Amino acid sequence: MFGRMNVVKIVVVGAIMAVLMGQTLADGHLLRLGVSEVIDHSHIVDESIPTLGGPLADDNVQFTVVAEPPATPYTSRRLDNLLEQYGTHVSAPFHYGGSGRDRLDDIAAGDLVGDLCVLDVRAQVLTNPDYEITVEDLQEWEATYGRIPDGAIVAMYSGWATRWGSESAYRNADTDGVLHYPGWGVGAIAFLLDGRNILGVGVDTLSVDSGASADYDSEFRLMTANKYTVSNLNNLGDAPARGGVVVIGAPNLRDGTGSTARVFTLVLSAAPAVAVPSAILLLAMLLLAF
Repeated sequence: MFGRMNVVKIVVVGAIMAVLMGQTLADGHLLRLGVSEVIDHSHIVDESIPTLGGPLADDNVQFTVVAEPPATPYTSRRLDNLLEQYGTHVSAPFHYGGSGRDRLDDIAAGDLVGDLCVLDVRAQVLTNPDYEITVEDLQEWEATYGRIPDGAIVAMYSGWATRWGSESAYRNADTDGVLHYPGWGVGAIAFLLDGRNILGVGVDTLSVDSGASADYDSEFRLMTANKYTVSNLNNLGDAPARGGVVVIGAPNLRDGTGSTARVFTLVLSAAPAVAVPSAILLLAMLLLAF
């Protein structure tokens, strides 16, 4: 009934359609929303993550089971000792800026969504763990990717997140207890505050200032200007240097100084999802026609 060549065509078309339709079904809800990829920037929250405070037992979260079967039909846990600045977290301007600056519940939901600009300083950090981002770093980024847009969240990508599994490596304290990790220099922060209309800045380390900073001046300047910060970001290398839309999912805590957050980037699709089924059909027709 069918020649050998026709059978081969049918098999090939079927395989192509299966692969493409499988991808369409798996990612269909994102593609319909115009999103090609979602990149998670949050570390897992548990009892053993690095903190600024030192020994893990002193300030880490504790989970206590308060309900579980068979006593109840559901399972629930209580979180104890959860600091507002813990894990991957957002810090509201009030955290350092003080009175008159936004607390977490003052920040509009729309201001927790912005253009992600990723500043790759891994090469500098490789030779200097105390590296601080400079104005020149920002100017070089803009020379490549264009002016930092209004409503941007500018993130330092130092590669420090690879140390997350070890508290000692992540804090990188010396024998005097001074921490050593990269951060934002005050000059770079001044450049952003004076000439760019940003929403905030992010880091893949414990704080916006470098670990050896004695005064946290970069974070103080940001927050007195009513800008927020996001710390302990992950997977920044998976996000585009420009073009992603970052979302900071934080609870609406009354008078909050910050909160653990689920932060992720949406990479937008170049073409609408409706084109995918049409392309599949067209390819099948062309293959069967010859």
